[in-house]
Amino acid sequence: LGPEGMKHFTSMNLPQLAKLNLSKNNILPEGMKVLATMNLPQLTELKLSKNNILPEGTKYLVTMNLPQFTKLDLSDNNIQAKGMNLLASVNLSKLTQLNLSENNLGNEGMKLFATMNLPELTDLDFGFNNLGNGAMNSFATMNLPQLTRLCLQQLDLHHDRGKLFMSDLGDEGMKVLATMNLPNLTGLNLSFVRVTNEVKELLESKFSKADIQF
Repeated sequence: LGPEGMKHFTSMNLPQLAKLNLSKNNILPEGMKVLATMNLPQLTELKLSKNNILPEGTKYLVTMNLPQFTKLDLSDNNIQAKGMNLLASVNLSKLTQLNLSENNLGNEGMKLFATMNLPELTDLDFGFNNLGNGAMNSFATMNLPQLTRLCLQQLDLHHDRGKLFMSDLGDEGMKVLATMNLPNLTGLNLSFVRVTNEVKELLESKFSKADIQF
């Protein structure tokens, strides 16, 4: 669609629309500006994956009627910590599913995310965000009583003098994660998080109901 296509889309009258998938449409910030003008009073599920929204587009997103949303997919949009700051400023307490993977959020983005009130959240994907151990100190302050699935996958590789490295998330951060009260957790994706066997055993003991992927 692109920004131009979004202009045509937003000319439609869709007052009963409850679910909207605009993934992989190269919407860009300009398209988000147009989308935010639509009257979508019944919308509860929005997928915007892979649209290069950037922080600039996030400022338009947060003007939409987000408090009624139950599912939101913003994966792979490079919203960064600046965009996360905007998102954290709105009420998303009805969300049950949230995908923020691949947004270059880092530890600062997680710190901002941790300020959010998400009592109904059951599914959270925060993978591929170049997290370090410090991110877990922020995450551990959250109250997520309904969380059943958590993805912290860290396949964020970079090269330095011919050597291949992963993110800095490892044992220290996972020990902090193990202090959290997540009684309903059944799925935990920690692929490419560098943990020792000792910490793996700690996590498996703490989250005994969960299928943990290392």
